[in-house]
Amino acid sequence: MNILENKILQDIDKKSFLQGMAVVAAIYLLLLFYAMLSTGYSLQALESRLASEEVVITYPQDSEYHSREEEFNTATNPADHKEQLEGKLAKAPISGLFEKSEYGILPVIRPYDRMDSFDAYKKPFDENAYIDSHKNSSLKLPAVAFIVYNYGLSPKNSKTALDMLPEEVSFLLSPYSQSPDTWSKLARKKGHEIWLNIPIENGDLRFSDPGTAAILSRSTIAENKKKLYWSLSRTSGYAGIASFTDSTISKSPKMFKKIFSDALERGLGYIELNPKPRHDLLKAISFKTGEPYIGSDLWIYKAQGRDSFAQFEDIARKKGFALAVIPPYPQNIKMLRIWLSSIKERGFRLIPASAIIDVQENIQYPPETGDNNADDVKDTREDKLSNLPLHKLNREDRIEPEFH
Repeated sequence: MNILENKILQDIDKKSFLQGMAVVAAIYLLLLFYAMLSTGYSLQALESRLASEEVVITYPQDSEYHSREEEFNTATNPADHKEQLEGKLAKAPISGLFEKSEYGILPVIRPYDRMDSFDAYKKPFDENAYIDSHKNSSLKLPAVAFIVYNYGLSPKNSKTALDMLPEEVSFLLSPYSQSPDTWSKLARKKGHEIWLNIPIENGDLRFSDPGTAAILSRSTIAENKKKLYWSLSRTSGYAGIASFTDSTISKSPKMFKKIFSDALERGLGYIELNPKPRHDLLKAISFKTGEPYIGSDLWIYKAQGRDSFAQFEDIARKKGFALAVIPPYPQNIKMLRIWLSSIKERGFRLIPASAIIDVQENIQYPPETGDNNADDVKDTREDKLSNLPLHKLNREDRIEPEFH
């Protein structure tokens, strides 16, 4: 190929390149022009639409106030909000009564109205209304409450309790249940009040292994808080917590005080499962936080003799009220059902566990000779304080009722 032919080919290549670039530029210009036309049309259409729309402006404070007011009414007046009911109890969790954590939701006191889990999730009971309806005879009938221990741990035993017991009987849910939230909802739909068991170290671990989530005296505060939060986050809708404590607390009182203060400051009531704990730490924490403290009176295993319904009846008559813990065995559930079938003939009235707080306000405690509780002062529920009188039961500490 000669020089002339090479030059001609080079001119052709340059000409083709320039033509190609011109075509590409033209395409881009057309696309840009189309986009400008479309944008203008869209803006014009949007402006036209906005001009015909009615826009309502709300201020954040007003919106927040009305939302909170509606939540408050739902929690305090569940009868007026049937859509918010879970069976016969307020549906859980109620907005504002929980916080999210890495473990799940944890109970808290609602800041704007001070509503707590105890008042929101307990089974409704009005002692004054009961007195008005029964007049003079009401105060002559001792009030009795029962709480079924380790509910949810055994599906068979838990189902037996649900099928056989009236709704006034309270259930103590085990955090070790495989489906705690399901068991909690099943009980609440039937009207049963729920409490949550917090496992804690007892005097003799050989016979009372509280499990891997137990609060231990030898563990650090950080470790025990993780265990506490794990238990508290297992479900929602419980009125409070319960534990079986003994002199083990004296091994590390500051640590136990820190852990249980954290729990009760979240708006939870407390039930002491040991009829004779021999310490006042939990009662003092309850008084300080302003949450209810309820002491159990007896673990019932049989009809007659020690730790029986007969002994429980004597305690209730002397005090005017009493709380019994029922181990979750089928035979115990059957005995409780039989006893409850004749409760009126026996001269007692059945109340949920939380109602002990209301009932004791109407009880006049006679001084007992030889006892140290003659000067005990009865506090009112208005201050959320309760000072249960001491009573004489077995001298020895109860270790683990299941292995009694």
